[in-house]
Amino acid sequence: MRLLMLLPFFVLSTLVQAAGGGSVPSGGSAPQVKKTPQQRAASFYNAGLKNKKKAWKYEKKLADISSEKKRIKTQKKIAAQYKKAQKNQANAIALVNNFYQAFSELGYSYRKLGDYDKSIRAYNVALSIKSDYSEAIEYRGEAYLARGAYEESRQAYMTLFRDDPEKANMLMQAFETWSVTDTPAGTEAEAFKSWILERKQLLSVSQNLSTNNSRDWQ
Repeated sequence: MRLLMLLPFFVLSTLVQAAGGGSVPSGGSAPQVKKTPQQRAASFYNAGLKNKKKAWKYEKKLADISSEKKRIKTQKKIAAQYKKAQKNQANAIALVNNFYQAFSELGYSYRKLGDYDKSIRAYNVALSIKSDYSEAIEYRGEAYLARGAYEESRQAYMTLFRDDPEKANMLMQAFETWSVTDTPAGTEAEAFKSWILERKQLLSVSQNLSTNNSRDWQ
């Protein structure tokens, strides 16, 4: 799980309170320290991440369930976790309105629940705050794909290919899965599928050249 950008501030503030808070009188109890909005936002954010991880566990189980009744029950559990994650991230944003990680996670929850327009809007806000946040770029690319916005999906991939190859590979894997399982009919969809094949071929050639060049230097 990625580290939260706000955490160093929390650690520092805790150390300051511990150093300057004075001693507690014998027999007394420590005063309750009120959490800052940033700390409360972080708690909501991390709770949302836990909801997402629970949803992932149910999704893994879903692949091995053959009973239709059990599948429906598991799908409801998955949706429930994403709805909880959605609520937690919304609460985090209400406390810290430039919390780009929470906006990205909110977009993720909306996307997994099938609301692609709201998902894309949430990713847009995250990227308006931090334009190079690769995770939001990659996930927004998947949301664009689900909505049939193929040119936007392609642009997301090319941005990541230039700036974050690892995330570019993740997005390409999503494209490949889509191309063999969810391809809708239509000229634009077929053109995008052809583009995916072309990119795969280019990547294969590039990898072969890289391997051969490294052997030449050995």
